[in-house]
This record gives sequence, structure tokens and C-alpha cells, in this order.
Amino acid sequence: MICMTFNINTWSLLGVTQILGYNAKIQVGMDAITWMGMTVWEIGGPTAFVLFTGLSILPSELTLGDCIIRGVAAFYLRMRSRSFRQWVEKIESAHILTWGLRGILLVAALRMVPAETGIVIVLGGVALTAILHWAEKFFN
Repeated sequence: MICMTFNINTWSLLGVTQILGYNAKIQVGMDAITWMGMTVWEIGGPTAFVLFTGLSILPSELTLGDCIIRGVAAFYLRMRSRSFRQWVEKIESAHILTWGLRGILLVAALRMVPAETGIVIVLGGVALTAILHWAEKFFN
């Protein structure tokens, strides 16, 4: 969060610099989620990116509603944000590592649910991953 907060262009993205009359430039069409990942990567490197934007966003408890909202939001981001798709393409190995680590956390969490439920969860996770990967490539 510090990486993003102390970058002057973050304040431009949020509209603060315009109000204060300070002229800072950011890429046209940039979304806040991509900007957060880029600033964390720029200052903290790949490790900070994976830990902050990849793993820390996972809630400690997840409901089906959360999954649906997060899945739709992730698809929308890939469909509508060119800057996100370009960024993911540049950092593809870290992006894939993040998905792998999320998968490991999911498998670890499956110990707490019945086997039948676990199978449905894993299939849903694999389907979501495939759809999002397809969207990154299709809309690019």
C-alpha cells in the first residue's frame, strides 16, 4: 500500500492532483487495480507484487457470493482494461506464480469441507482460471 500511496501519479489517478492544480501524468485509460500492481512491482519487485496484489487480497472466509462477485469483476477487468491485459502480458510468470499459490491455498483450505464439496470447489476454481486466462488472450 505504501508503494502505491507514495507515488505522485496515484494521486493523479484518483483526481487529487487536478483539484490541487498539480500536473501529474498517468497512462490514459489506466485502472486503479492495474496501477496498484504496477506501483508495487516498481518499488517492491516481483515478491512484493505476488504477496500484496496476489495473496493479500484473499479473504480469510469466502462465500459463494464473494466468489461470484470476484469472478465477474476479474472477467470485467480483463475484458475492459487494455492496460491490465498489457501489464499481465509483461509479468506473465509472476502472474502465473500468483495463481499457483492461490491454488495451493485453496487445496489447503479444502481439508475443512466434505470431499464432494471440495470437488465442486476445485472444478469451479479450474473453470474460473481457464475463463480468465482465455479472456486475457481473447480481448488482447
